[in-house]
Amino acid sequence: SGTTGTFVISTKTSALAEIDRADDLSGVVIAVNDLGGVDVAPASLVAGASGNAMVSFTTSNPIPSDGSIDVTFPSGFALSTTSASSSSIAGTLSASVSGQVVTISRSGGAAAASGTLSVLLNGVRNPQRSGATGSYAVTTRAASGGSGAGNAIDSGSDSGDTLTPGPLRPASVVPASLVAGDAGTVSASFTSSNPIANGGRIALSLPSGFTFDTSTLTLSSATLAGANVLSSLSIVSPGTPITSGTFEISLGADVGAGTWAIALGAVRNPAVSGETGTFGVETRTPDGGSGRFVIDSNTTADAVTIAPGQLVSPA
Repeated sequence: SGTTGTFVISTKTSALAEIDRADDLSGVVIAVNDLGGVDVAPASLVAGASGNAMVSFTTSNPIPSDGSIDVTFPSGFALSTTSASSSSIAGTLSASVSGQVVTISRSGGAAAASGTLSVLLNGVRNPQRSGATGSYAVTTRAASGGSGAGNAIDSGSDSGDTLTPGPLRPASVVPASLVAGDAGTVSASFTSSNPIANGGRIALSLPSGFTFDTSTLTLSSATLAGANVLSSLSIVSPGTPITSGTFEISLGADVGAGTWAIALGAVRNPAVSGETGTFGVETRTPDGGSGRFVIDSNTTADAVTIAPGQLVSPA
């Protein structure tokens, strides 16, 4: 693609003697052609997962033996790509990273004929939160002319993927007392897969029958990887409940992934004995203006069995 050089038109006799001539006629702009079937497929669609990504596309034009391929990943992907391999492109491939762009450079081998091609990239980490990734873009380029639109050959995009939350394993939420109607401390423990930024949330969901008032809930202890983080946490009303029995804990500092242990007071057990429903735990991003995204999740933490309360005989 890009602007061609200038054209020359001349008229000549049958003996090829020049009659008239026009030099330096303006060049024309050659547009980038389409890449069809663009698909950028990370090996895992779990938030924060790392691994390979397969890039597939169908070219309209050949890729020169010294050409290259740019793969642009959406914001949030972390790229440490050091290798690229292909069974459909001959020669040697090398990979380099600049920002969100992985450039795959060719050396040796014949031009890659028009058709369906694929390249496997290593060192791709998904965004560390669930939801839509945003779109990917792929552009093939000629070696001449340097980087930029002027040496682009074909270009296309992939609308993106939807990531699922990372795992919280193991996760447990256990009341200090398992007697019907008792009120007291509830202890939650879980191991997160991804970090949580300042302003993010931890959401705890209690099964039907448990009661609490967010205005009187208290955090009695909180540790992350054994370190006390109580001073950076506060209880807030939930923005998006997992269930009706959900409350959130707001973070006042950036924290990494690790094992959490949190104890909260003033939660009352169901008034009826028997097995409760399951508990839920989620970590959530700060609200960047488009709502909060789930980072890691476990909505099926083990139920507990509530024992009957005691009947006290009248005095």
